[in-house]
Amino acid sequence: MEAKTPRILVFTDLDGSLLDHDNYSWAVAQPALKLLYEREIPVIFNTSKTLAEAVVIQREMGIEQPFITENGMVTTIPAGCFRDSCETEATHFFHGQPYRSIRRVLSNIRRQYGFRFKGFGDLTEEQVAEVTGLSIGEAVKAMARKASEPLVWLDSHSALPEFIELLESEGLHLTRGGVFIMFPGKVIKGWHCRRC
Repeated sequence: MEAKTPRILVFTDLDGSLLDHDNYSWAVAQPALKLLYEREIPVIFNTSKTLAEAVVIQREMGIEQPFITENGMVTTIPAGCFRDSCETEATHFFHGQPYRSIRRVLSNIRRQYGFRFKGFGDLTEEQVAEVTGLSIGEAVKAMARKASEPLVWLDSHSALPEFIELLESEGLHLTRGGVFIMFPGKVIKGWHCRRC
């Protein structure tokens, strides 16, 4: 019996990886993406961006493959992605705690212990646009969170370990970025980038 040739998959982060760190363009990657498409090698995003943000980027790039968002907290399989699939809509798998639950934990800890921080759920669309450098439309997509919450830490550095310990006791996990601290559930992708 002949051994099957292994299937090659390419997993990539977006910001600062597939997308240029300064202007978020994917022009430099276009020839490589074209080659991968011609060879039928799937390109799978694994990003801190939200599902709403990743869908737009996939559409612009002409990619129709599964993708992972919010630092490993959401996995999306597009409709008809697999040969035997009879799904007519995308399937989403959510890992860890839902966004509403994360917000509740953060609010309770802030109320009980007085930590100073702001999450996306505390900000307006205009404020998220200002802190991230995104347009209002992009900020709306960045705020469409399913299973993680980016925070701007406004308290002292010495208060952070206690805050993290309290969060971990609630099943939340810290991921640090350049501007934000992100608190998803226990499954994480790794260090996330400047724009959540």
